[in-house]
Amino acid sequence: MPLLWKIETFADRDISVLRLTGDLDFDMRGEFSKALDELLATSSKKLVLDLSKISRMSSVFIGSMVDYGGSAASKGKTISCMLREKMARVCVDAGIEKVITVISVEE
Repeated sequence: MPLLWKIETFADRDISVLRLTGDLDFDMRGEFSKALDELLATSSKKLVLDLSKISRMSSVFIGSMVDYGGSAASKGKTISCMLREKMARVCVDAGIEKVITVISVEE
């Protein structure tokens, strides 16, 4: 399944949301990085990565999210990530919450 994504900005709340659907398998890492680059380039200080519609995610993406979380922090921005419960637990166990706030959503 191809990776589909869209960024929505809510200027009145200084928030940009990147919504992704599909599978985050190894082949999608370039597209995922492109989407994160665009999110980071928005003027919003609060960034939300909505992965709640992602059905599968390769572990390589946890590292990518940590890297982007650090980049966001260096620019005075914060990133929150919405994940399905099981994926949220894996990300928390991997230590992602050091740079990204994890929001668990029901399966």
